[in-house]
Amino acid sequence: MQISDPRIRSLLRQANAVAAQNKRAAAEQLYRQIIDEAPDVPEAWLGLGMVLVDPEEQQQAYRQALVLDRENEAARAWLARLGQSRVHDGDDAPAVDAEEVTRRYLDEATSLPAAVSVAPEKEDELPVSTENAAPLHPVLTNQAQPAPPQAEALVCANHPGRVTSLRCNRCNKPICTQCARRTPVGYRCKACVREQEDIFYTAEAIHYIIAFVVGVPLAILAAVLVSFIPFWFLLIFIGPVLGTIVGRLTFLSIGRRRGRYIPYLVGGSVVLSALVVLLLTGNWLSIGIYGFLGASSAYYQLK
Repeated sequence: MQISDPRIRSLLRQANAVAAQNKRAAAEQLYRQIIDEAPDVPEAWLGLGMVLVDPEEQQQAYRQALVLDRENEAARAWLARLGQSRVHDGDDAPAVDAEEVTRRYLDEATSLPAAVSVAPEKEDELPVSTENAAPLHPVLTNQAQPAPPQAEALVCANHPGRVTSLRCNRCNKPICTQCARRTPVGYRCKACVREQEDIFYTAEAIHYIIAFVVGVPLAILAAVLVSFIPFWFLLIFIGPVLGTIVGRLTFLSIGRRRGRYIPYLVGGSVVLSALVVLLLTGNWLSIGIYGFLGASSAYYQLK
């Protein structure tokens, strides 16, 4: 299947490369991220099935790959290996080697040199699975006893090329230092922080309109008053007070509701009003001091 989204193509190449190195946990995270963003990509379901351990979950992943792509040879072969004699009613499971089909798929999908995508020459033979054993990833080395598991490097869910040791303490998603937000209860991803903040934002569209209609006239009135003050240094004290009044009255006019962008709207109203009065009066120093201090105070009243 041709994937048009370049981000999904990049994530799929990364996931296949990680899977080819037998890093199941990291590969599973990447495949699940792809499925969350683009659930109609059969290659992601196929890859997810290859790195899962639970046979039932593997079967579901392979079947979903076949729903999206009935000609998916690797998914059919792995379903046959899992003991499914028929994939669909009336369809005989093809007598092909599931591991060989998947090895070929990974080699082609990752577009990586053989030294990275497959094991060394002596370890290149496929594992011999027993009748009741769960299917192993086709790139596992052929040893009498499996090698001790190595610590798998986590990669950031938003930046697949970055190795990290952090996880969001709410959704457990791997995150790099750029994506992590420190909270009183630990590090969280941006999405979880934003979702938690949304609980406190109750303003609707009508409240933004009210804030603009009320805030702009108040800010213009304050700017006009400032233009009549003869001593500019007094504005160091008066400017924040006027900005606080504008922010407080606007806050009361919207029923004490808070919105994510209302502080920016009101702070911008103060700056806009200061520019208008500045053009009319030419009082650069006084109006400039008021615009800076007043906008800051109005912003923090609504923050």
